[in-house]
Amino acid sequence: MKIATISNRWRPLLVAALLSVVSISNSAAGEYPSFYRGVRPLAMGGAFTAVADDEQALFYNPAGLADISRLNLAILNPLVGVSEDSLEMYQDLQDTDFETVEEAEDFLRKYIGVQQHLRAAVNPYIGFNVADYGVMIAGLGNGTVNAMPYDTANPKLDVTVIGDYGLLGGVGGKLPFSGLRMGLSLKVINRYSLEEQYTAEDLVEDEFDKIVEDDLQEGAGISADIGVLYTLPFISLVDLDVGLAVQNFPSMNMGDALDIDTQVNMGVAMKKTLAGFGFIGALDCMDLTQDIGEDDDWGKRLHVGAEVQFPLILSLQAGLNQGYWTGGLGLDFRVLRFDLATYGEEIGEKAGDQVSRRYLAQITIGW
Repeated sequence: MKIATISNRWRPLLVAALLSVVSISNSAAGEYPSFYRGVRPLAMGGAFTAVADDEQALFYNPAGLADISRLNLAILNPLVGVSEDSLEMYQDLQDTDFETVEEAEDFLRKYIGVQQHLRAAVNPYIGFNVADYGVMIAGLGNGTVNAMPYDTANPKLDVTVIGDYGLLGGVGGKLPFSGLRMGLSLKVINRYSLEEQYTAEDLVEDEFDKIVEDDLQEGAGISADIGVLYTLPFISLVDLDVGLAVQNFPSMNMGDALDIDTQVNMGVAMKKTLAGFGFIGALDCMDLTQDIGEDDDWGKRLHVGAEVQFPLILSLQAGLNQGYWTGGLGLDFRVLRFDLATYGEEIGEKAGDQVSRRYLAQITIGW
């Protein structure tokens, strides 16, 4: 991966990217790792394993692909996300040239212990039904950067960068007379990643771009997701689904880049349609088998969400992600859709320690 030489004029933009485009894994704890998360699921508190009723099933539970009954297509669907603290930091960058060590140290000290986050993604897809099986094929480009300055005496910047691109495909089907849906998806992913600490001296180096280029690691991997959804037959007033998804099986060895670990998620979802309105309530528990190993706090694994679908174009979401409130809305104009979300992400050792408030927006052209 070639990075062009960057003049001092453009250095703040590179620092901004590092300060703001998936976790700070050199710390004792940090953001819970994830491969890909969509706007609507995050607005619902991340509780989507037993919901999985749209294109996000490819990432959360491929059994949900069984419900595809018509053509689903996204020609273009750019997503951008940023943390609240990164928005504040960007204003300060306008007045910082990073020409001296002292200037870089002063800038880092102002944000000691504050995580910066930026994300950008695109995920074009096509879904259709073949012989009563739902099929989806998708491309993926997804990049995130998390960074946090630390050490007041000698400020340093702890940075993790992850960039993924690749292809995914999945299929889901219903077992007759059983209420059971099963699904399988495969993904082939190329990854660039970086986990480093940079000093103020590094940030003002004339060849800082070369330092970053040398630190980037590259790799590729192939893995599968396996999912099931079961509608409980003895519940009459609502549809009550139980979902189980085994993601990234086997674990993806990405060569020199950061690996993608196996994760087992379980959820329940209640769905009801009444007078043209749709209602969804969901609860998820992530990483049941504790394969990820970031920490052992169950509060960081719990997700609760709800959605109200209005007649025609509007839907509203809310929830709790690791104990922090989430919210969002969707506007669907058939060939054009807007999705907005905000959520809190735990970056400390346990739920309630330290929140990173984030905002996401996505525009989808398709149907």
